[in-house]
Order: sequence, then C-alpha cells, then structure tokens
Amino acid sequence: MKLALKELAKKSDRPLTMWGISSADGTRERVLSEFTNGKIITLTDSPNTGNKKEFDRLLTHGNSFFHCGCWVDIEPDFLKKNPYSRHFQSGFDIIWECCTFQMYGNNRKEQMQYIAESLKPDGLVFLYEKLNTPLHEDFMRMEVLKTKFKERYFNKKDIIMKEKSILKTMHTECVTLDELINEAKNIFRYGALIWNAGNFYEIVVTDSKKSLLSFINLLPAIFVPNEYRLIKKQVQFLFANGKALKNYKYNV
Repeated sequence: MKLALKELAKKSDRPLTMWGISSADGTRERVLSEFTNGKIITLTDSPNTGNKKEFDRLLTHGNSFFHCGCWVDIEPDFLKKNPYSRHFQSGFDIIWECCTFQMYGNNRKEQMQYIAESLKPDGLVFLYEKLNTPLHEDFMRMEVLKTKFKERYFNKKDIIMKEKSILKTMHTECVTLDELINEAKNIFRYGALIWNAGNFYEIVVTDSKKSLLSFINLLPAIFVPNEYRLIKKQVQFLFANGKALKNYKYNV
C-alpha cells in the first residue's frame, strides 16, 4: 500500500497531505514522508505525551507533524488556523484510520461523517478495521490462527495481557463488513476492499471514482496465505453511488 501511495504522490503536481488518525508516535507517517522525499506531508495525533517525545526524537525531516491531543480536535476550523502546516488548511488528500474507531465506540456513521469533513473532494479514506463475521466460529478460527502466529515472536504471557487490556474493548466495538458498508455508502460514493488477513480488513472509501481507480491500479501484488483470508478475493469494489454491490464471499 505504501508503494502505491508513493507512486500516487509522484504523479501529483503538488505534495499530498495525509492525516494518520491516532497513530501513536507516528511511525507510519514519518516513514511515508521520508520514503516519498516530502511528496506526502503528514499529520498524526495522540494525547499521550510519551508518543510526542518519541515522535520528536525520531523525526529526521520537516514534513511530518504531531498534534498532542485527541483525534476529534482535527476538524476544518482547526486546520484553517494553520497550527502546523499551511498544506493542511484545505484538508487532506489521504486519511488513514487504523483501528482507532473501535477503541471509542461502534457508531461508524458518526465517526466517518466527522473525519469526512476534513477530506478533500477527491481524497481517499483508508479504514483499517478489525471486523466481526456473520458466523462467530469463523471469527474464532481466525483468532486461533493469529495467536499461533504471534507465538512465534511473543511469549504467551504478553499475548494474554494484550487480550485482556486491549482486545476486549476492540471486540466489543467491532462491526461487521456489511454494517461498515451500509454506513459508508451513505457518506461516500465509492468503496473497495483492498486487503484482508485474519479478522482485519482494509477498505478505501472516497467520493472520487477516478482517485479510487488510480490508487487501485498502482497496488502491487498482494500475498496473504489462503488460510488467513476469510474473503479470498483481495481487491474488489464494495459499493458505488449509494448501493452495496454484495459481491464478496467468505472463504469458508
């Protein structure tokens, strides 16, 4: 995905702007700005001052910015005041939500409407979400596979600790893919699945079909072992012009 964004930025006659919602110390955002030689200018946020310190310590260029506060601070009036970069005043070309929404609630309609206010008319929103499945046994099958994979790198004590401290909240506020589509299609005109592994999915939504196709056509080949994919076809349209396409199938 980062390769596709780099190519998208190269084709632009101006730097692209990106907001990484609640991205801890902004590793992804800092690296993407550096990787594209400033062709993508990024903003991330976190109310955690420790994340701000790490961001400042690791930043090696002037194209990434950090807001020490909650993601709901970021909205059009805030951006117009230009607290970080003039490039953000007219909104973002790219907004990247990575499992943030489910840490705050399951009202995806309200959450997506809020961030859409800061998106440029032809911008792209990436929703990286852990999703529930129609059949709970499919969800649990993927969780078992994930745990086995984690055991290659982490001890069981750490895995159990994370499950108790973080994953319980995530699971409570997860939605299904159908529920996400039904809310997104009334806010954005187009949406596509671009990746899935285990119970995690990445979806891109936008009002611009041209922007969506331009990005999808730049995606490199995706490899995820078949047993880790509940939806076999990785890249496919999910909705268009307010209508769900109902063309995805679970790989059971």
